[in-house]
Amino acid sequence: GVAIYDTAQQVIRTKNTASDKDLLIVQPADLDGMLRQLPHCRAVLTAGQLATKVFSEHFGIKEKPEMGGYAEFQFEGRRLRLYRMPSSSRAYPMAVEKKAEFYRKMFDEIL
Repeated sequence: GVAIYDTAQQVIRTKNTASDKDLLIVQPADLDGMLRQLPHCRAVLTAGQLATKVFSEHFGIKEKPEMGGYAEFQFEGRRLRLYRMPSSSRAYPMAVEKKAEFYRKMFDEIL
């Protein structure tokens, strides 16, 4: 199955843009709690620069994966993958077909 979650519970948009760089996280999401609720989860994807930064820092992932690639990490004895995907935001300048190809490749690997 697939689940959708966010890296922040509450944010402030500091400017009237769709860019991650203009978001201030007021309350981060409970990422540990999310993974505990999903004991069979084997992979997580982040879509966008801020989500990747927040997730990587939280779980101590030192090397940011290439776009479409993954980094492995440990959580409570489980080995998981963090996939870095392009943002779906209109502020991220990439053709939707190219974005879709990154997602197709990831789903082929994990499903």
